[in-house]
Amino acid sequence: MIRLARGRIGEAIAHAALDPDAWQGVTDAIVEAFPGARAAVVGHDATVVRNIPAVHSGYPLEFETSYRDYYGRIVPNLHRWAELPLGHVAHVWEIMSEEELLASEYYNDWLKPQGDPRHAALAVLHRDPGRMFLFTAQVEQRLVDQALLPVMRMSREIYPLLCHALEINRMMLGLRIDASVLRLGLEPDGAAVLLLGAQGGILYANALAEAMLTHGRPISHDHLGRLHFADAEGSVRLGAALDPRHGGRGAAFWIKGPRWPYEVRLMRITAESLAKIRLPVLLRTPAPQLLVVLRSTQSPKDDLERVMSRLGLTHAEAEVALAITNGATTAEVAEARGISVYTVREQVKSALGKTGSRRQVDLVRLMEALRHVH
Repeated sequence: MIRLARGRIGEAIAHAALDPDAWQGVTDAIVEAFPGARAAVVGHDATVVRNIPAVHSGYPLEFETSYRDYYGRIVPNLHRWAELPLGHVAHVWEIMSEEELLASEYYNDWLKPQGDPRHAALAVLHRDPGRMFLFTAQVEQRLVDQALLPVMRMSREIYPLLCHALEINRMMLGLRIDASVLRLGLEPDGAAVLLLGAQGGILYANALAEAMLTHGRPISHDHLGRLHFADAEGSVRLGAALDPRHGGRGAAFWIKGPRWPYEVRLMRITAESLAKIRLPVLLRTPAPQLLVVLRSTQSPKDDLERVMSRLGLTHAEAEVALAITNGATTAEVAEARGISVYTVREQVKSALGKTGSRRQVDLVRLMEALRHVH
């Protein structure tokens, strides 16, 4: 029976991985498998100081509403929950004592009136600057002897599946955003693409945008996860595009880059484009407002062809060499290309041999010099 129940939960998670609207089925399956339990995936966005409505099962509707509006912000030691290491499923007493919980407004006015589900499995599914997504499965006090251990065990078993499903959601979102960029007449290949909320909080960034954010140029983010341009004009244009008083206008402009200027497009998200993007449930608050696309004026294709013809590198070797020259690590290159770190290292080794470079830094210098030869 337990194996069958876990199978149904696994099926629900697999469905949610492919359908961003199907996450409710995950918490429903957990509650169906463990009568008397509650389950939820919730989040918090610091840019708007707001709970992120997600999915809940087993809670009366009025308690779901009050959690979203108030009680979700006063959970005792919420910061300790949010700081749990990724991959760790904790019992609630790891972040607070039972005495602390029983003395809190959260317990007396929210937990206790709905059957006293004081025991809980807690985990962090995903953490971004300014945003976090949390999982919990709660057990009523009267059922703790027969249900707590099975619920804790189940939570630890499904944790990696939940994280994997969220990552698939993100990958598929990236493909849909690329399609939206194409419909707007822009080429997403070789571009940094970001999706922003109403306050400029970053809801999504593709691999190139993530690399730029890591290096802090030409874009960066603050501790709340809000986008900033290193270029003063870019910051002014971004602020104007996010300001509802400006009538939701987008913008097109240029900013300085480390080597070449970047063309920047800021495009407002319409109801029609939002429907085509099909946001995963955990990104729906705050509502997306702006699509940001940055493209270097130096064509990546031109760079690639020049490196291949001048140095005799294969297409794959040239791509890897260019990525490393742009500051990417072998791990970042492997993730972006969907290959192993070992394969990337072998391609770098081959490029070193073909170019007569003794060290990786020599290859980077050669690539930099080649970029300035026309």
